[in-house]
Amino acid sequence: LLKYNYKSSWDESEDIPENYLPITYLLEEENQMTKLTVLQGSKSQEQADHSGENWKMTLNSLKDLLEK
Repeated sequence: LLKYNYKSSWDESEDIPENYLPITYLLEEENQMTKLTVLQGSKSQEQADHSGENWKMTLNSLKDLLEK
């Protein structure tokens, strides 16, 4: 488990701790494989959708790299 707080440059809110959102990485064994789960907080559906698309691209790239 790795957890930290993050504020995206996309987020134009004030740079104060209350505007940072948690990101959590969790590794689990599943069917003799390793499963990575990423959870990220959001303040709006628009922000959640934006983050979800970014994570999709990032995790697909990571998967491609690790499967080489």
